Amino acid sequence: MSGGIRQNDLFSALPKRPTPNKAQLQAGIQNAVKKVADSKKYQPSIVLPQYSILRQKIILIENLVKQGRLTAKPNYHVIRDKDTLWEVVKNIKQVGMLPWDSEFDNLNYELAKLIGISLTDKATDQHYYIPFIHCDSRRNILPNQITYEEFAEVAGELFTDPKIKKITHQYNACDNQVLEYNTGLRVRGQYWDTLLFMNAIDENHKDNSLKKLYVEFVLQEDGKDETFDSLFEGISFAFVPIDIGYIYACYDVERTDAVFEWQRKYLSAPEYKNMLKHYIEVEAPQIEVVSSMQQRGVNINTDTARSLHDEYTELLISLKKEMDDFFGNRYGLHNINYGSPQQMASIIYDKLGCVPFTKGKNKVPDRGTGEEIIEKLVEKYPQFDILKKLLLYRGTAKLLNTYIDSIPAQLSPKDGKLRGRFHSHGARTGRYSSSEPNLQNIPSHKNKETGKDDSRIRNLFVPQKGYAWISSDYSQIEPRILAYRCDDYIMLNAYNTGKDLYSLMASQVYNVPYELCLEAAGPEAKMRRDSMKSVLLGLMYGRQAASIGQQIGLNARQAQQFVDNFFQQYPNIKQYIDETVRLGTLLGYVTTIYDRRRRLPDLNHPNEFIRSEAQRQAVNATIQGSSADITKRAMRDIYYDEWLTKNDCHLVLTIHDEVVVEVPKDRIHEAGERVRQLMIGAADLLATKMPIKCDVEVFEEAWNYNGYKLKFS
Repeated sequence: MSGGIRQNDLFSALPKRPTPNKAQLQAGIQNAVKKVADSKKYQPSIVLPQYSILRQKIILIENLVKQGRLTAKPNYHVIRDKDTLWEVVKNIKQVGMLPWDSEFDNLNYELAKLIGISLTDKATDQHYYIPFIHCDSRRNILPNQITYEEFAEVAGELFTDPKIKKITHQYNACDNQVLEYNTGLRVRGQYWDTLLFMNAIDENHKDNSLKKLYVEFVLQEDGKDETFDSLFEGISFAFVPIDIGYIYACYDVERTDAVFEWQRKYLSAPEYKNMLKHYIEVEAPQIEVVSSMQQRGVNINTDTARSLHDEYTELLISLKKEMDDFFGNRYGLHNINYGSPQQMASIIYDKLGCVPFTKGKNKVPDRGTGEEIIEKLVEKYPQFDILKKLLLYRGTAKLLNTYIDSIPAQLSPKDGKLRGRFHSHGARTGRYSSSEPNLQNIPSHKNKETGKDDSRIRNLFVPQKGYAWISSDYSQIEPRILAYRCDDYIMLNAYNTGKDLYSLMASQVYNVPYELCLEAAGPEAKMRRDSMKSVLLGLMYGRQAASIGQQIGLNARQAQQFVDNFFQQYPNIKQYIDETVRLGTLLGYVTTIYDRRRRLPDLNHPNEFIRSEAQRQAVNATIQGSSADITKRAMRDIYYDEWLTKNDCHLVLTIHDEVVVEVPKDRIHEAGERVRQLMIGAADLLATKMPIKCDVEVFEEAWNYNGYKLKFS
């Protein structure tokens, strides 16, 4: 790897982790062994097909083997006894690097049964499959397989020792979690994940399946890669005969290792040095962080859910009745489906007579009925109050369907906890996203139109008994990133002197004293500050003047004049925005402060509308992407912190720039201070130019309920 990063440099770039001693490792393995009980009958976690269909599939797979189309390579092996496993484990320990994969029967990791594990010995290029619970068609466990206890005893250290670097291709930390649920082994030392690291190479790449990456980049579209994945669909891998299943399993781990080697070579080029460092030190550890958060889960107050269900269902019925009465009395319309785009388009554009907005270069009429379009129609046609009712109705239905009613239905059948899915690279800016439920969009404010405090939905989430939640988030992290990147004196001075940024900027733009722009100075002062906040955040998110004007009550011409005046006062911000777009257009990508790339090929698109959207994304990606990097650095540091671990503190949630840590009630203040210091330390680059501030709030009863802020000296 001449001219690039040396292999040893890659290894040394791992984040510092508390390294357990031999006794601690052995104790952990023994605990894992105690948690596992062998079963003589395979108990599937999924609904099985009929016996006849199952047999047909197995016969079809067996015929492929007989035809020579699904064949084992000489370096593919099955391990059926402890002695052989000991020898393989010993060799892999010497290598210090472990590509591995697993076969399981359910994407609900908490319920999934671990069927087998495949490992690669990189020193000898040998690939091994360890079967656990393969069975016959009557679900009888076949003989000569390794038990979970034996595996944990013999191979546990491979997975729990952070010094052994793990290489995987897994979605949402699935393999890690299935392994832990079935064997009690918590994976430490996540070094590389080929699915995750494709974002370092091209986050726009459409198909990141292991097979696709192997064919496209390792084989370079040359040659066949028959894996017959479809043959295993609809049946549990446990029913696949071991002498066939091991071929498929070894295929996967071999391809994982091959894609890893290709990615490592590609990213060893000098231009990727800083970005690779970020991925190894920050992105890869997120797999362990995600696994830990999902394993921990959160408690849900179902009584609160029932109360909110009754309240919001009553509101939904009331809104529907108002709309039914309006459309029935005025237009004779009945039995309206307010969720039907076709029906609503006819009502809005034909009955109400709203003129459609246009889209595209050719100004094609857009008879859309989505939320964004309805919001624009509300502004354009204030006389149609019924459109506001439609928005409120849909919003209320969404709260019920997404949170109030759906969360109680998603609780674990084992312990009643909610275990949502966290996706560390869910957004292309690098931000976390979440699903089941989508916590990133959970309300945080009161709804002025309905009078309902929608943030009470957060009250569903409650700490475990004896614990409290510490919620810590950065204060104005994105404006701080902008100040760092554009090096604006006024912005940096505001942070360094402890002044309110938005008030200080408002005083410059409105040409009034700073004191008359403070929020507490009265309605007019608050208006100045709020307008400045809208302008600054709008520019950071790449919005145009007209869009910003809608937020602060100005028409397009007035808004453009306001933005022009703002740029006259803050030329560094204007220069940064223009330079970001210029460099992005030239290079095809923009970068965060840690050199993580966001590729935007549409910056050179011939269509003006597509190109302008890419320009908006370019500015946003540098700010929001940097914020995502900082938050992930903080989450990594919180997860690996020895004091927090020793004192039974656990990350449980992340929402944008906020992290929530569950801590024992007798450790609230110390844990809050520790979390705050770790978050401040994660923003190391910004701290070279300005102080970083974190707000820490405590919730002892429920999230967002009766909270109080911690004060630190």
